[in-house]
Amino acid sequence: LTSEGEFHLRQRRLAQPAFHRARVAAYGATMAAYAERRTKEGLSKKEIIRCLKRLLAREVWALMRPLRRPPAQLAVAA
Repeated sequence: LTSEGEFHLRQRRLAQPAFHRARVAAYGATMAAYAERRTKEGLSKKEIIRCLKRLLAREVWALMRPLRRPPAQLAVAA
């Protein structure tokens, strides 16, 4: 799956804030606390990694979601 041109640039701009250096560092602290809590609950390492992947996906999606608007609204807002 790839994209080109303006569509690619728009998608990249939507995703970039989620991967800012400070934000990625914050993910580390959040994920460490989450993994510790799940370990205390008795989950296996494999289960914890699966849960961490889902947690990270939710965090990144939540950051990108407010920025996702239909193209017609982007033109009006600009």
